[in-house]
Amino acid sequence: MDTGIGSFAPASQPIRVVAAQPTPERLPERANDPEPAAFAAPTPSERRVDIDAATNSLIFRTVDIATGVTVQQTPDEARLRLRAYIDTLGAKVAEPTLVATA
Repeated sequence: MDTGIGSFAPASQPIRVVAAQPTPERLPERANDPEPAAFAAPTPSERRVDIDAATNSLIFRTVDIATGVTVQQTPDEARLRLRAYIDTLGAKVAEPTLVATA
């Protein structure tokens, strides 16, 4: 059986096995932190549902109440623009064309 199968080392070189290194549970400088960043209180936000005029799609937004900035949006703006573009392509194909003959 070829020992090089599944490795990037040539078959003539032996494969080295390295023991896994243990990882610390918490870093010592963060051990006494009363409120880690992962557990910080979330900013007050409001959920909104809008309808996009160009695509008639529902847009789900989470908006920061203090600033009015959209924190999260589904679907994102790029997907909405893509849907609008695809809809315009479909509308161009569906439109009948008149050809003038003389």
